[in-house]
Amino acid sequence: RDALTRHSAEMLVAHYANIKVVDQEGAHTPPRCVFVLDSVSGLMIVLNGITIGIASDYSSTTLDRLELFFAFYFVFELACKLYLTGCRGYFTGPDMKWNLFDCLVVFLSVIDAAAYIYEQASKHSELDSPSLGP
Repeated sequence: RDALTRHSAEMLVAHYANIKVVDQEGAHTPPRCVFVLDSVSGLMIVLNGITIGIASDYSSTTLDRLELFFAFYFVFELACKLYLTGCRGYFTGPDMKWNLFDCLVVFLSVIDAAAYIYEQASKHSELDSPSLGP
């Protein structure tokens, strides 16, 4: 009750002093579309796990490309969340620890994707380059 009264009094004083006050309780509430994005991302995580499980037994370029797709999707998801919640809301909000973990996982997947693309480019350049030997 005291917190409610104190909060109301502070808002009343700020109103009459023409001071703009940000409501701290709603400061880190993410937009509704973030929840939809989280649901889609949950499905993508499950599909990615299935793909990784299959890729551990079988090797194919289709599975490798699917893994690239998932890596780019998760970068897209991270960018959307940063745009929708802002950097401050994303890194200091109630999901701060989960978001930092998500950034780490996305960063590692980008490194893995870059290594795969580099490896594929190296293979193609070796096949296309003329032989210098006799």
